Amino acid sequence: MHTTIREQLEQFERLAKQGQIDNLACFLPYLKIDNKPMTLKKHFQLAPLYSLEFPKRFLLKCGRQVGKSFGIASQGTIQSSFLPRFKTLYIQPRFDQIKYFSNIVMKPFITQSFLRHLFTDSSCEDSVLMRTFRNHSRVHYSYCFRDADRVRGLSGIDKLGIDELQDIDGDFIPVLGETMSASEDYGIFQYTGTPKTTDNILNVSWEDSSMAEWVIPCKSCRRLNIPSSSQDLHQMIGKNTMVCANPKCGRPLDAREGWYEHARPAVRHKFAGYHISQVIHPLHYTNPSKWDELLLKQRMYSKAKFENEVLGEACDEASKLLTPQDIKLASNNDRLNDMKAAIALRGGYESVILGVDWTGGGMLGHSTTVCAICGIKPGTDRVDVLYVERFNINMSVPAEVGRVLHLASAFRVAFIAHDYTGAGNLREVLMVQAGFPENQILGYSLHTSLNKEIVTYNKPTAGQRESWTIDKPRSLLILANMIKGGKVQFPEFESSYDVTSDFCALQEEVKDAPRGGMIYLISKSPKRTDDCAFAVNFGAASIWHIRGEYPTVADTERFMIKQDIINVVDPSELNWEIDGKNI
Repeated sequence: MHTTIREQLEQFERLAKQGQIDNLACFLPYLKIDNKPMTLKKHFQLAPLYSLEFPKRFLLKCGRQVGKSFGIASQGTIQSSFLPRFKTLYIQPRFDQIKYFSNIVMKPFITQSFLRHLFTDSSCEDSVLMRTFRNHSRVHYSYCFRDADRVRGLSGIDKLGIDELQDIDGDFIPVLGETMSASEDYGIFQYTGTPKTTDNILNVSWEDSSMAEWVIPCKSCRRLNIPSSSQDLHQMIGKNTMVCANPKCGRPLDAREGWYEHARPAVRHKFAGYHISQVIHPLHYTNPSKWDELLLKQRMYSKAKFENEVLGEACDEASKLLTPQDIKLASNNDRLNDMKAAIALRGGYESVILGVDWTGGGMLGHSTTVCAICGIKPGTDRVDVLYVERFNINMSVPAEVGRVLHLASAFRVAFIAHDYTGAGNLREVLMVQAGFPENQILGYSLHTSLNKEIVTYNKPTAGQRESWTIDKPRSLLILANMIKGGKVQFPEFESSYDVTSDFCALQEEVKDAPRGGMIYLISKSPKRTDDCAFAVNFGAASIWHIRGEYPTVADTERFMIKQDIINVVDPSELNWEIDGKNI
């Protein structure tokens, strides 16, 4: 007697609870792709996505065109369908990307499934922002190009799926992760993307993972081919197909005979990472026309683009804003980074401002609070950083505020300029309660502005006091240029570099814009801090803005994002429309 589909589902649930089923891939044939049941026949390297023994952190580092998007969409559909009350949040950098993923990639898996009448019904929500299931599971979709604020209201998320991680600001990860703080049984970080530079957020995360490669044995010489750029991957690119990397062999290989080997097996069950390139994917090495296309890319692409998009490997072509040598040249050997000595020099300066960048924890927990005393001498146009101080990472909030107020008093500052968003909001309240005048506090929010002005004033609104917005990429680029040009000077190098070295974490990053073109941003190396850079930026920007002498640098114009691009990648008002039809 044949069992019904519903009985099969009930049987699966019983076996899963008993630990007799360890993956969800058995349900892939119930989903359709190109109107055919989905299988892992050509996508067997994605099998770890469907494991029920899913680690708390999971990463796929992939080249383009290896089935990543359909893999994570099918995984999400099955998890939501078979795990009751399972809540997922999918994040991509740009609005247009998450809209495409929600409607074009994931929606058909749900609506065209052979089991759709068991998964969903008319009572379930089916919008681009959220989809719900009969078993009370739900999937949310969002984006975070310029900030992560739009997810702050979500809670109880069980899995955070961040796609195109390489284009996500690492400082957004803690905010996104807080959506899972109430998840008792899961709290899964799932990262996927195509790497860029070696210190990009995706590659840094990869190096923290188990770093699994799909090892392929050669039947002829018995070599175990390891498809990473640092080992055999380049040698595996043959004239007609994937081949053995042994120069004395060179026989064709079949990836279906391979398996994953973890370079760091000890962390496999905590943070599993898997690498998939086009070279080892059947779609490419078994298809002569696809292989010819791969070889053409090898000849035509830049080294970085080929490594990134075809091989799924990181390649350094980032542009650092400042080097240690730049910081050294901008340091004054006659001024030690000593508080007592700096206070003695205070009388020769006007417009002295205390810049503060409060700790936010950062993605890797390295962020600290940094204070920078900035001043300018009468009749000059050079901003001197008189003193910089990094607080202990374990310092309590009241202690931090107390220390800031002590510095403000000791240096008789005119203003405290600080990051008003996030952690700064509470600390500002405490500063005012402690007696520091509110009108001497300049609260900044960082943004990629459409305004031609670097610093713009925000009028007070109901429940919010006045504040200022500072254009993050353009202000940092100007500050870097002023440092190189001798218009910003630090204390003696050896005495201050443990703090001013934060400037060396800043780098220029280029992202693809929709419909062609490039978007230029300033980011930081994920395992380094940039706290001092922002503390000095708040202080110097305030001096220049107050004096009406904000420097101009011609190169900053390319960092201004046009309104039509913002409307597509990061709109303030959502427009869920495809092909002219509202969906």
